[in-house]
Amino acid sequence: MSIPINVRIKDPLIWEKFKKFVLKKHGKLHTALGKELTKAIKFYLEAMKEDVYTHTHIQLHANIHELIFDPPGEPKPNSRTIKTLQRLIRRLAENNYTQEIPEDLLERFIVEEAGGDGRTLRKYKRYLFTFGFIKRARQIKHSRKWILQVNLPMEYKPILKEA
Repeated sequence: MSIPINVRIKDPLIWEKFKKFVLKKHGKLHTALGKELTKAIKFYLEAMKEDVYTHTHIQLHANIHELIFDPPGEPKPNSRTIKTLQRLIRRLAENNYTQEIPEDLLERFIVEEAGGDGRTLRKYKRYLFTFGFIKRARQIKHSRKWILQVNLPMEYKPILKEA
């Protein structure tokens, strides 16, 4: 199975060189261009081995606690997403949601901290699930919503004692 793609290339000379390469190797562009492009993408991904990240993406294999929680004396992360996650986790601790929280309430916290767009809700819930701060405990009867189990890290135990 193949899928059609449509991309923009900033340097048209690179694209022309690639097409000439394919034409020289196969004697045609039809079907051969897609096969060679697939090979080039596979080669690139293998060479990179997932070691390259953009400034807007969180490296999932990094120590997430170093990203989310600022060790004393370390510079604060610049990512707005990480800062918002810190505020959400702090808010859970300050409101004593250390064991469980209804999904509706978590969504309300996200809306208040980051905005109410559906994509924003999904993004922050996905990060909280991915990093292990929340997980589904049980479904609310006659509802599509869940009671979520909260897993706050040790960094927030002092906040809990103060409250």
